[in-house]
Amino acid sequence: MNLYNALRMYNAYDPFNVQYSTTENDRSFLLVNEGTHYSTTIPLPGALREDIDVSVSGNSLRVQYKPEKENPYAAPFSRTWRIKDMDIEQVSSKYENGLLTVTVNKRYAPTDSSVRKIQID
Repeated sequence: MNLYNALRMYNAYDPFNVQYSTTENDRSFLLVNEGTHYSTTIPLPGALREDIDVSVSGNSLRVQYKPEKENPYAAPFSRTWRIKDMDIEQVSSKYENGLLTVTVNKRYAPTDSSVRKIQID
């Protein structure tokens, strides 16, 4: 078994009941459980903030990148995580030095189903 398949099998085990889905291309970005929050870091070298969309809706966190211009370093993609204990009022994102970091605080109460756009700092 190669490392890629081993990591995919490892990612399939999810003790925190976080569900993943991808489109466009298959990039395995981990959503790391940090105790009181989840976080993920996505490399987007050369991307413009305007081309990145981070949003939450209900129990879904979505990160989408659609470059306006051709970018040889990063292909368009979309990634959605379903997180049952996500606090949609406590989501932040930061894009610095080609890395997008998204942090989601945990909450144990149900959330509403409205969509909220996340500002990228």
